[in-house]
Amino acid sequence: MLDPDDPELVYFGPAPDGRQMIRFRRQGGGDILATYTTTDGRPGWALSANSGDVVVADDPAAGNALARPWIPVPTTPVRPQDLPAVTAAGFETVVEARFAKTHAVIELSTLDTAESETAGEGRVVITDPAGHAEVVDIWAVGEQLANRRRGPFPVPGRPYEGTVSVTVLWRRTTGRGQIRSTALGLIQRESPSDQPERDLSTPSSTTPGRR
Repeated sequence: MLDPDDPELVYFGPAPDGRQMIRFRRQGGGDILATYTTTDGRPGWALSANSGDVVVADDPAAGNALARPWIPVPTTPVRPQDLPAVTAAGFETVVEARFAKTHAVIELSTLDTAESETAGEGRVVITDPAGHAEVVDIWAVGEQLANRRRGPFPVPGRPYEGTVSVTVLWRRTTGRGQIRSTALGLIQRESPSDQPERDLSTPSSTTPGRR
């Protein structure tokens, strides 16, 4: 398929190295999406911005991961004595995240413990772009340090329309000691499926670029 200025907009066929490839171009010739083969024969693909810079690409060497973009991985203290302390009888916000919806659901991990002869409670509240808040999880906190994954919880609203907030709160319910707590990380992801996930670590025979 050609645009009025002749550059191919869509191409399926052999690449200069003889292997099969797929290429989608913008009017004027700039790449949108292209598959390619590395010098050692591994298939890959790359998605490009208007500038021609690659913004998303897989990692042909790994076969099951991204090469672009590079994604920061945050860290947080995990020693109980370094965690925020809560002593109030009412819920106190310890962690809050505000973001635009990009995926259907969100998961997070919580880390909490109570000092001797003390107990507490934690909860997760999700607030939609209109300001409506919903408690989506609530749990008891005991003296044993607990690291638990929570969710997935539905992310309300439409993608990129307004701000969603996830708030993680704790309170002391009995005793005179402290509740030590934090959230280790939040991640938006695709909806859970009732079907077993396909093993993506072993490319199928129909993987683009393989012959």
